[in-house]
Amino acid sequence: MEDHDDSRGAGGRARRRWLRPLLRWGLLALALALVAHLLAGVEWVELAARLAAAQPAWIAAAVVLLLARFLIWTWRWRLAVGRLETPPGLLPLHWMVMASVVINHITPTARVIGGVMRARYLARRTGGTAGRAFGGVLFDQLVHQATMTAVTVLGVIAAGFAVGRHRLAWWSLIGLTLAAAVAAALWLRWRAREGGGLDRLARYLAERAGADGPARRAFAHGRHAIDALSVLLEDGRLIAAALALGGFYALVNAASQWAVFHALGQQPGFLIVLAAVSLGMAAGALAGTPGGVGATEAAMIGAFVLFGVDRVDATAASLLYRGLHYATVLAVGSPALVWLELKRRATQPAAADDARLGGASAEPKAPDSGEGPPQDRRSPVPGHRSPADR
Repeated sequence: MEDHDDSRGAGGRARRRWLRPLLRWGLLALALALVAHLLAGVEWVELAARLAAAQPAWIAAAVVLLLARFLIWTWRWRLAVGRLETPPGLLPLHWMVMASVVINHITPTARVIGGVMRARYLARRTGGTAGRAFGGVLFDQLVHQATMTAVTVLGVIAAGFAVGRHRLAWWSLIGLTLAAAVAAALWLRWRAREGGGLDRLARYLAERAGADGPARRAFAHGRHAIDALSVLLEDGRLIAAALALGGFYALVNAASQWAVFHALGQQPGFLIVLAAVSLGMAAGALAGTPGGVGATEAAMIGAFVLFGVDRVDATAASLLYRGLHYATVLAVGSPALVWLELKRRATQPAAADDARLGGASAEPKAPDSGEGPPQDRRSPVPGHRSPADR
């Protein structure tokens, strides 16, 4: 019976190994097919003429805004890092952000690798644990997703009312209200629940980190990440500042697309641009394709057309904006990635690096004496009591 269960589990894992890449590539093919469908009625000669007539000054402004949004992102992340430890300078952190972004744009199967690598680069820089660094990255990603979701829905509501799409605007407003009510109820229940939420997860990870086994280091890193995340989520000022910077990021991002429209001689309303760009980013994140390619462009073009922008203008502006996006990411992110990897290999061997990244949790520990929490259960965040110790 056990052999049968083992073979069935192995078969399930084998199926998942080929189903996941198949799903990713299927989504990419679907997104590209949708883009092709939207471009079916566009005259390529006319499209090329629009792009060739773009004004260089506005293109330069769009590029500056695209680069500025990543500085805002770095600033937001630095606030979280500074709550956990003494942060490096803005420039080293900016290199780490750009390297993680380019990783997510060239990785064909998983867009989460960039966040993991960002945490590893930070841990090497500060000498802390990779788990604690990843807790800060998780906080930054949660704030980013929350902000972009809110901006997307609010942008669709405002743009809908502005162009006379009242039904779309009202349904979006109703959906936002219901989602906010459900989220608030779940949050209050989670906070009030004894031993729930992060506390329970932290205790579980602390117990597994204190046990022998090949996965001990992974559990220790996970516990460090949860400890760091709990510290950040308890800081109301930090959350408010991070959300404000997230909103600023969204506005600067949309302003870049708005500048691209001006470069092409078009002047759609800024609310329309904000809503379409935010919808495109959301579609790209949900699709899971590298850098959101295909899905983002299709969603942006469709949204612009929905809000009354001419299809040729929408296509030209969206493709030019996304082209500039990819160019800036590769131009800045690729050197950052190469530099960080060369620096890692030059400073110390990979084996020694991995041992140091594990911090105290990577070393063998003596058995628990039964008096107080084991060493692995102590919070890696200075001055903070771990949820596992509460």
